[in-house]
Amino acid sequence: MKIISASSLSFYEFECDSTLTDRILSQVIQLPWVQNKSNLTTFEDNFYDEELILWFEKCINEAKKDIGLNSEMQLPITICWANKTTKLQAHHEHTHPNSFLSGVFYLTSHNDSPTVFTFPNYWTKDFPTIDFEKSKKTNSFQVLPKKSTLILFPSYVKHSVQGHRDKETRYSISFNTFFSGSIYKDPSTKQRLELSVKTIRDLSNETKIR
Repeated sequence: MKIISASSLSFYEFECDSTLTDRILSQVIQLPWVQNKSNLTTFEDNFYDEELILWFEKCINEAKKDIGLNSEMQLPITICWANKTTKLQAHHEHTHPNSFLSGVFYLTSHNDSPTVFTFPNYWTKDFPTIDFEKSKKTNSFQVLPKKSTLILFPSYVKHSVQGHRDKETRYSISFNTFFSGSIYKDPSTKQRLELSVKTIRDLSNETKIR
């Protein structure tokens, strides 16, 4: 039997300048933290550094071209937050709702505690009561944390972090994006639909005004 792979999904990887990563890490370490089930996260989701956000946006635009989005369609960052995982902590499986493209930026490197991306077995999708072998229910792949590496992925993909065994704390930054700009045009009727979202810059400015 020959198995034919009938689907593909692109993830995108970028490498950041180590000097910028070190500067951001020094900021993140000082942030206040709150419990996020089995690890820690920042209290607010408006972490903002102009240089870092500009680099994120450059990476998003490269991915956007490959995805094939209309050039008039933008994918601004809407929220951004940091994650902290200490020894024996983990990060529960989740997705990022109200987002199209998400990112995880690794501020530290580790030989364990990978980010695990999980995909459903589409043969089982519409037949939840049928007894499939457990090993056949999902497919997954892992990304080990590598300092200065950014991974962009579809926000609907489930992902988690396995138990962290390294004595060094695992730090990362995550963000979400959403559509902004011209999302629909009809040349025959000249109808046009525009969408505008509140960006991470807007949130940062609001925080400064408080």
